[in-house]
Formats: sequence, structure tokens, C-alpha cells
Amino acid sequence: LWEKMWRRTTLTVKALFVSVSMGWGFWLLTDLWQSTQIQTIFHQEQLDKLEIQALHDRLLFDDYIRKQEQSVRLISYLTPLVQWIAANEQNGSATPVFKEWTAGNRPPWLPPPSIMRNMVAASYVLLLDGNKKLRESYTQEEGLPPLSTHFLNQVLPHLLASDEHSHIASDTQGTTYLINVSGVMGQKSSEQPKAFLVLVVALNADFLSLFHVRSDSDGIVALFNGDTNRVIASNQPDQVQEGRSLDELNQEYDIIGKKFLDYNFSIDIPIHFAS
Repeated sequence: LWEKMWRRTTLTVKALFVSVSMGWGFWLLTDLWQSTQIQTIFHQEQLDKLEIQALHDRLLFDDYIRKQEQSVRLISYLTPLVQWIAANEQNGSATPVFKEWTAGNRPPWLPPPSIMRNMVAASYVLLLDGNKKLRESYTQEEGLPPLSTHFLNQVLPHLLASDEHSHIASDTQGTTYLINVSGVMGQKSSEQPKAFLVLVVALNADFLSLFHVRSDSDGIVALFNGDTNRVIASNQPDQVQEGRSLDELNQEYDIIGKKFLDYNFSIDIPIHFAS
């Protein structure tokens, strides 16, 4: 039937049909090419913006890490802590005290809240004697579990034996911590510190969210275990969950980051920072 209709159709109609078909095909191809070009340009612009944001995020993160180092050193030199160490120096064998840090139960040697605000993000504050034995331990959050026995008896003494004052380490439960240490020299400077102040904070979603509130971005920042390439923490755990692999996330997101965080201090596991 179609063959008979085509034979009876005039040459003009045939030429018009072929022209329309070719024009329609050319339009489709042109539209497809333009769409592909637009998507490529848009994606590149997104990558450029992400690269700028990633650099900004990394600088903020670096600054936040450094402020933890500065905080522990500042507190260790303040008069209240020095006087507290001197007054309790004779009680070096006292049983460790574990307390929850509340408004009515703060370490008496800490600066007032007005000074502490936005300075220390540490979840745990430890005070050790001159022999590096635990004397006092405080947690800043209600219901926060105490540091594991393995961390206190094996990880922490190993870190304190080094000359480094800052560390990134993990315990047997897989929690990764930032640990900052400063010696307390006492009222008169001496070769050996009279005590040691240790600030410990888990590198988790809460820590990332605290630093990232300074950013004007609604993007996601994450930490990866450099050995397994799996997420340790992200500031939006509902979007990027702990334990997800880098390969899996690369199928859903554009990711730009630093392959390895190197702050010239002790690092137990390599950590990647990414936006």
C-alpha cells in the first residue's frame, strides 16, 4: 500500500518530504550536540566552583586544627592551671577522677567560658601528672562514653613517649581522634613538666560541622581513611554515611580534596580531606 502511494505521489511532494525529514534529522543532531556542549560547560563551571570551595574548606580545616594546638598550649601556661598543679603536686598517686563537664562542674583550672568559647572543640580534657599517669578526665558532652581502656593504656602512652605535641590516632573501635598535648611547667620553669594537659576530640561529623559552620557553602566535606578509602566522617552524615567507599561516592558526586593530611606531627593512619 505504501509503495503504491509513494509511486502516485508527485515529485514535488516527494522532494518536500525528503527535505523536511533531512531538516528534522539535522535539527535533532544539532540539538543533541548543543545539549552535550552545554552540559560539558556547565559541569566544568561546577568543577571550577567546587575546586575553589575545596581550597576554602581545606584552609578552614587547617586553621581549625591549628587552633586546637594553640588552645592546649595557651591553657597550659595560664596561672589557674599552674597553681592547681603546684597545690596538688603531692597527690601524684591519687585515683583518677572522671567527671562530666557541666556548667556547675567545670575543671577549676580552665579559663572562664567567655574565653573558652569557640576556642576548644575537645570532647575530652585529660590532666596527667609528671609521670604521665592520668589524674583527671573530663567529658564536655552529656552521655559521652569514656575513652576506651586501650586508648588510655596503650595509644596515649605511646603518643606521649614521642616528641610530637599533636597526633591523629585511632583506637581498636575504629574511632579516629585528634590529640593535642602540652606540658605544664609549673611556677618555675624546669627541664621536666610538672604535668601534662591533653585535649582529645573525635574526628567525626560533629567536629566537621563545628568547623564548617564558618563556611558559606552548603556542600559536603568528608574525611577518608587513606588505607581503606572509606569515609571516616562527613558534616552531612545523612548524605554521605560513614563507611562508604570513595569509588562508590565518585559515581554520585564530584569530589576534590587533599590526598593526605600532613601537619608534620604524628599520624597513626593517613587521612584524606575532600569536598
